[in-house]
Amino acid sequence: MSAPVLFFETVETRVAKKEDSDDIIDLVSEIWSEYGFILLLDIEERHLLEPGEEFRESGGEFWVVKEEDVLVATCGFRIVDAIAEMKTLYVRREFRQTGIGTKLSQLAIDTARLKGIKVMELWTDTRFHEAHRMYERLGFLRFGERYLNDHNETREYGYRREI
Repeated sequence: MSAPVLFFETVETRVAKKEDSDDIIDLVSEIWSEYGFILLLDIEERHLLEPGEEFRESGGEFWVVKEEDVLVATCGFRIVDAIAEMKTLYVRREFRQTGIGTKLSQLAIDTARLKGIKVMELWTDTRFHEAHRMYERLGFLRFGERYLNDHNETREYGYRREI
């Protein structure tokens, strides 16, 4: 069975490449700033500098979605202790509520399942309310909360589902 492929009529979805790094960092920084967060790459989210490498080394994958050379979304997962951890799901504001986030999440779920993984988890900031609703629609259940003690005062909810 081949890996799942994600199609949209007006956008290109593909695995992330090193040359996508600047666009990915810009997208994540833009979205974080919507919530008053500051991205400090030297101490957090260092995987954005070489997108996909950390994910692929663990058996996972990392995708980007572009429309006319503009990065509009990202999503990836890595495998840790036989659990897929979804990470870095971000969708540019004007592309939210279009189904891209749901389809990228499902792509991660389907790809992890093809690799024999039975459980997917993720951690999401408590302030990302739209994302929480989407994860719950996809069958994820909240299982915990953690405080990261970082400069953004990050508090996250954990979500998990069988895949």
